[in-house]
Amino acid sequence: MKESVFAGEIKKACSFTNCWYYKIPDSYNMERFSPKKPFDSIILYQGKLHAIEFKLIQEKKSFAFSNVKEHQEQGLFDAWNNGAEAYIIINYRFTEKSGERTNSVFVIEIQEYLDLKKKLSETRKSIPYHMFESYDFNTIKRNRMKDGKLHWDIRSFLSHL
Repeated sequence: MKESVFAGEIKKACSFTNCWYYKIPDSYNMERFSPKKPFDSIILYQGKLHAIEFKLIQEKKSFAFSNVKEHQEQGLFDAWNNGAEAYIIINYRFTEKSGERTNSVFVIEIQEYLDLKKKLSETRKSIPYHMFESYDFNTIKRNRMKDGKLHWDIRSFLSHL
């Protein structure tokens, strides 16, 4: 599974939330000087711009700081610095040895991520999975929507922050 599948699920959730979603196209140009996209997607909700970088982790492990590239950190920070909300949204999808499946979504504001990275970088190169479970990160839950199916309920995430 790719991050684009998760991003597509969030796009679908936007159709139930009355918000505008735009995925910044990937650059398939192999030239050295093609610009790197600053983050994955933009959501406009109730007049507020949200810059989002999606990450998908398919095993129960730490989230490596190297998963977020420097230009992505900078792009999110620049959006935040200019008045937008800016987040890294991490989707953990894995199956435990017991067969139990996990599909959890954690939302980290870019400033919180950069502060945590700075704080942990002296001893760690990643955020341990247990920290996501115990730390006060925002989450996105799945709820039944108008079509009767389970979808990510981004309303609480967009209006909470």
